[in-house]
Amino acid sequence: MDEQTLTGSPTKITMRNVYETLVTTDNDNQVRPVLAKSWTVSKDRKTYTFKLRQGVKFHTGQEMTSGDVVASMNRWIGLYKVAQVSMGEDAHFVADGKYGAKLILSTPSIGVMGLLATHKQFPSIMPEDIVKDAKPTGVTEFIGTGPYKYVEWKKDQYIHLTRFDDYSSPDGEPSGLSGKRNAEVKDLYFDIVTDAATQLAGLQTGKFDIAPEVTPDAYEWLKNAPEFKVSSYTIGDLVFAFNFKSPLMGNEKIRKAVQIATSSSDIMDVAFGSPDLYKLKPGYMGTEQPAWKTTAGSDTYDQGNAAEAKKLLAESGYKGQPVRLLTTKENLYQYKGSVVLQEQLKQIGMNVDLRSVEWATYGALSKDEKSFDIVSAGITSVSDPTQLSYLGTDWTFGESPRVLDNLQKIKAADSQEEATKIWSETQEYLREEYIPVIMAGEFRQVAATRSNVEGYTSQYGPIVWNTKVTG
Repeated sequence: MDEQTLTGSPTKITMRNVYETLVTTDNDNQVRPVLAKSWTVSKDRKTYTFKLRQGVKFHTGQEMTSGDVVASMNRWIGLYKVAQVSMGEDAHFVADGKYGAKLILSTPSIGVMGLLATHKQFPSIMPEDIVKDAKPTGVTEFIGTGPYKYVEWKKDQYIHLTRFDDYSSPDGEPSGLSGKRNAEVKDLYFDIVTDAATQLAGLQTGKFDIAPEVTPDAYEWLKNAPEFKVSSYTIGDLVFAFNFKSPLMGNEKIRKAVQIATSSSDIMDVAFGSPDLYKLKPGYMGTEQPAWKTTAGSDTYDQGNAAEAKKLLAESGYKGQPVRLLTTKENLYQYKGSVVLQEQLKQIGMNVDLRSVEWATYGALSKDEKSFDIVSAGITSVSDPTQLSYLGTDWTFGESPRVLDNLQKIKAADSQEEATKIWSETQEYLREEYIPVIMAGEFRQVAATRSNVEGYTSQYGPIVWNTKVTG
């Protein structure tokens, strides 16, 4: 329930109704204010000064001031390795009067505002006294400034939120996660339903009004049923990450053989079915981040060249050792994609042991360097390359000094053009030599509502403020 400690979607999509951030993103991924009223950046790009909105209340009734912001933001920087890498470990906030705060950096970083607007492991603002009492496992009181306040978590059943009557909304037309936020319904219940058939049955009968994460298999049926409204939203990428600390995947030729053998188009087709729900792309940045667009290294993508892969595998010294491929069925697309990859690698003579586990076990094993050689992962979109977890910012199984140095150069770049040029060179190296992941492609999540639900939108998950049920 403490969003500062976790990146998982279940935490994010529930608790962003409870907690708010200084800034967020609109439909065009532009940074917009939420709890901040405005901000300025110093000429040397080392100081960001935020003016806070006045009169914003926490769910306890106390007013939010700079002390709350400083305590919350400094805790977040300490917890979020991506923030430390992107902004520097010595980055910190200080108060600037009662309604102001400053972010101080030792070196400039081009992606600061995008990072502060992140939608995953987001920098939620909490009361200062709750932050000070926080345990390593997270806070024990869930108090924010959002349109809904926390009521109850009935484990494995539901999370109940209720409207905060003293809520103070940001201004502006709703766009993405920005703009006006109205709690149109009094109570929100996030029912915890892991079985896809049960989700759909509940939607059909009216037990549920919204199903924000529907299995792709149901997309065509839902789209043609008049009792439902169906939409989709970009989540991120399906990748297969290498464990560089395993004896097999520390071998560059084996990684290259896997990359050349992989048909990403086949993987994405099986994993997501409809071409409406995925895009093939060689790049590591999202298609909705055009500032970072580059085709560097694209000739290594979606080859499915078994003959060439067999040659590389023979040169690598591979002797038929088991290759441990870790996945989970709780993100069914990960499992389906892994089955296809397993078959493609068997075609070139690799002995692939596919291991599928439940979510909690997957989370633990994916961080254990002794547990896998390749792991499937759904990586949510980020606003700049310095936040890509598999480049060493968060997933530490493969850290390249050259890549980390380039990420530092991107941070310090004087312009977007300069940063994009460095990133293009970096991506070429990543795709042609280093190969931290196999990029399958970018995917979209299917969401469905009953036809009497109005105002529902999505951005990296469901947006349920401004949403109402009629009739």
